Amino acid sequence: STSSEAIFEVTPPRAPSSTSASVNPSTSVFGESVTLNADVEASGGGATPTGDVTFKRGGTSIGTATLDASGHATLDTSSLPVGTHSVVAVYGGDDTYKSSSSTPQTATVNKASVAVDLQSSKSPTVTGEAVDFRGSGGPRRARRAAAPAGPPRG
Repeated sequence: STSSEAIFEVTPPRAPSSTSASVNPSTSVFGESVTLNADVEASGGGATPTGDVTFKRGGTSIGTATLDASGHATLDTSSLPVGTHSVVAVYGGDDTYKSSSSTPQTATVNKASVAVDLQSSKSPTVTGEAVDFRGSGGPRRARRAAAPAGPPRG
């Protein structure tokens, strides 16, 4: 008779985890950096979960961050398009803890306003006289635009 040996590895079930998220600032202007935060805890206590958190907008990944020693992950992004978005932090789990997702957090991205500076090559001007204009523009900063100098003379 032949004898055979079987080895079984028993893996204990993974414990539940809990994920919370925040968006700071929750309202921004297109192109501004927004910080996405996630905190992952062991449900019912225990060691701090390890691994990665993926931040998602709808089904699309915004990016991934690794949990630090306190179970916190941070992702800075300036890639959110204009509009109102539902952002969820998804913890992928580790050898001890199951995956979990946060409740959706709202991130609102507004259109950026634009400032244009236009300068003429001659001032004052006479009707019919050729004038060159030089202009520059970019995102409006938190300052007031200069008051116009008045209509051209002529």
